[in-house]
Amino acid sequence: MKRLPVSSWEWLSEPGIKIENGFLLRSNSDRDKKPYCPGNYVLEIISSVQMIYSTEDVLRFVKNWGILGSVLHGTRQTEIASWLQGAIFYAYSTQSENTYAEVAQRIISDYTIFHGALNVEKLADTSLMVIPLGEKVADVTEFAERIRFIINLRWLLKLFEEDPHLADYEAKTWLENNISSFSKLHSHRGNLDHSLHNAAFKSLFSAKLTHERELFAPTGQNGAYLKISVQGNPELHFDSLSRFIEYNVLLEATPSPVRCSDPKCQQLFVPAREGQRYCPPLTGEKRSRCEQRHSQELRRKKDGGSNR
Repeated sequence: MKRLPVSSWEWLSEPGIKIENGFLLRSNSDRDKKPYCPGNYVLEIISSVQMIYSTEDVLRFVKNWGILGSVLHGTRQTEIASWLQGAIFYAYSTQSENTYAEVAQRIISDYTIFHGALNVEKLADTSLMVIPLGEKVADVTEFAERIRFIINLRWLLKLFEEDPHLADYEAKTWLENNISSFSKLHSHRGNLDHSLHNAAFKSLFSAKLTHERELFAPTGQNGAYLKISVQGNPELHFDSLSRFIEYNVLLEATPSPVRCSDPKCQQLFVPAREGQRYCPPLTGEKRSRCEQRHSQELRRKKDGGSNR
């Protein structure tokens, strides 16, 4: 599938962001926001998302790449709040004449003209008020887990083409840990890990990947949209960084996932360069921790053998 250009779309990194009470709190200072084009750093961003497991990882990611700009689930009110926050954040990041509050007031005013007054109390209950806060730390870690899940799906489907026997073993092992994610696609939830093999596994995983693609940017949430450039060329823009990441992973526009060569890790990751064998380094670090750990282990084994 041919990809539309995404390199012109801009987002903001948040080097001045901090965490309080489980929330990412954005700085009110424009000097703490750095505009950049995510389309120029697709593999670096996806690699960074894959490495999010802890609160420290979330903070490191957002400082470098910015907030995700969406929520993952919730009521219709949370969807509205998510959509509005994405719209306000995008509008604010692409113009410099107005303050964040002025942009928010204009967009909320436009929304109420077409859709009626907002129920501010219900929006407050979602803990995602339309103010320059950011988002829940837990939502970022959950999003990272979903991206890893999609990457696993892609890897297994490719493995079925290359080595069906190994794929069958890997599929059973992985499915045991992710069985709840497939419950809506299979009526025999309790027997998934025993009753399926090869063709059935492949069919199930293909259906799940198709389902994930269908979930991309549903009505009422953030999404992607076409924009015609000044030169008359079509470009793809996004209302949030999360949709940008989903787009690139779901479209399979990124390289095929590989497994980390460190025996103590063996996590899947999308390589940022050809021949990459270890998980990518954390944002701001030059070398992979998995590579360092494995290299030290190999040196210890070599030194131990030379003393015999």
